[in-house]
Amino acid sequence: MMTGTHPSNHGVWKLDQELPAAGPRTVAETFRSAGYDTVAISQSWIAGPTYGIDRGFGEFFVSEQINGPELRTSDLLTLFRHWAIGSWTGARPIFGYLHTVEPHAPYAPRREDFERFGRVQPEPRVAAPLYIKTLVDLRAGITPRELDFAKHLYQSEVTFADRAFGQFLDLLRHLGLYDEAMILLLSDHGEEFGEHGGYGHGRNLFAEVTRVPLIIKFPHGRWRGRTVERAVSLTDVAPTLIEYLGLESAAGDFKDGLSFLPDLRSERPLRTAKLAEVVTHREGPEEQSRLHRSLLLEGVRCVHIQPFVKSKETPEATRWHFFRTLQDHSEEVVLEADSQGARVCRASLERFERRLAVSEDRSSRIELLDDQIESLRALGYL
Repeated sequence: MMTGTHPSNHGVWKLDQELPAAGPRTVAETFRSAGYDTVAISQSWIAGPTYGIDRGFGEFFVSEQINGPELRTSDLLTLFRHWAIGSWTGARPIFGYLHTVEPHAPYAPRREDFERFGRVQPEPRVAAPLYIKTLVDLRAGITPRELDFAKHLYQSEVTFADRAFGQFLDLLRHLGLYDEAMILLLSDHGEEFGEHGGYGHGRNLFAEVTRVPLIIKFPHGRWRGRTVERAVSLTDVAPTLIEYLGLESAAGDFKDGLSFLPDLRSERPLRTAKLAEVVTHREGPEEQSRLHRSLLLEGVRCVHIQPFVKSKETPEATRWHFFRTLQDHSEEVVLEADSQGARVCRASLERFERRLAVSEDRSSRIELLDDQIESLRALGYL
């Protein structure tokens, strides 16, 4: 999202790699060079300087806690308010990035959010704070009541995030920034609750993980109520911002993304195929990483999962999955692999894969602390 490029192109796809200084230009760098004051506030150390996310930001506030209480969402709003009142002169426009954690494991919602939709009988094996590892360990043994309880914990955190976003909008109104602001609400991933056999995120590319909210308020209510019907990608966010605000960017910047302003102007988009990538990590004597990809093409989505170990349980046929996503948003009905749409999608994705050979030469290695590794493990990334 920050670079408008996929991991295959920016070269960062392992947990001990950061975005290199000589790597692709970030959207924050583009805004700063265009004369914007750039500020970021993050609840999580993962979305911070450790991985080079701070590139281009004049100020970057991030929680220093790794295993322990992070910045509360209310702290983010307070920090932004203090920055806007105390540090921002008002002479230059703002590019701001606020990164909240909720909803995210470990799920530990506030009581008022948990009870909003009625009281739910606690399930001891999936009690809050609920870590993804707990669900992974239970897997086939999890009961329907336990799964419903886990979903309720997650939905309660969604409720909190929704209320916090409303408070942020109120803050912008109080500061006199709302009407002229361009505001984006988006998420980097969804969450699996066994729909396709997995839990959490960062392991698969099925709809429950890749279908995320992307809501934009344009200045003065322009295009209010409009919906872009086709699928767009997080890589499209940067080029959309750059085009709308009329900023200069080099030809090679944000090269995997495509502005979706033509859709809002009722123009025909240049291309509609959408690629997604995710890396799965596994600990062991030799740490392993696998890069999975999916492609949405003409209403058909093919998902290519690379197993860590080839065995009788992971034959060739189970590594490719095909769905008619436009008619089957939850991807519950598998499309036959020999159907025309599946064959075209697979051939196209295989061409992408041959062209997008991952290069690690451009990335910079970082030395993670023991506490950071433990944090990644607790969050389900290892």
